[in-house]
Amino acid sequence: MNYGELQAQFEGLLKRRDMTAAQSQTFLQQAVSRVQRVLRIPPMEKSVSVTYDGVTFQDGEIPIPNDYLRLIAITATTPTGEERECRQHDLNSVIALAKSSCDFPRAFVRRGGLWKFGPTPPVGTVFRIDYYDEFPPLSAPTDSSYLTTGPTDLVIYAALSYAGDWFVDKRAPAWEARFQSIVAEVQSQADQDALINAAVAPAYHFPDFY
Repeated sequence: MNYGELQAQFEGLLKRRDMTAAQSQTFLQQAVSRVQRVLRIPPMEKSVSVTYDGVTFQDGEIPIPNDYLRLIAITATTPTGEERECRQHDLNSVIALAKSSCDFPRAFVRRGGLWKFGPTPPVGTVFRIDYYDEFPPLSAPTDSSYLTTGPTDLVIYAALSYAGDWFVDKRAPAWEARFQSIVAEVQSQADQDALINAAVAPAYHFPDFY
């Protein structure tokens, strides 16, 4: 199924002649945004690598991806090949570590559109960022993504809920309840898959910050 077919299904279930094409698009885009806010499932996972060069990226900071929704993990690999997962910590501790030395980065904090690490990483440190990202945008009728090829009723019932509120449609509570049910089912399935496929992580020792 593509975006055009998804829209046709939504409009067929809504069955309102007073809805304009622009309103239909608005409800569907609102639905996509809502799904992205409430779901955290494998199709939303993404990994990127950033090399800290001390020039493009300075002061122990690297940019947060533009499509970032929520962090899963950040792993640092130094030029010597040492690899560890970094831990999120408070701002004061990270700044103190960053000022103290240039060493393996073991803590980080978010500052605006950047992550700051402490201690300041050596030049050549590679950060692997695992996070939940946004779905590809849907605008043209031929566009497709997980939302049009997977559980399509997620978007359809989210859009119906928005439309129901707008038109004060008496079916709105039922549409909202159905959306909540689908969200729970999809998230539960993803959580169960994660537990089944989970492996025992190696135990890393992180020395005290001070």
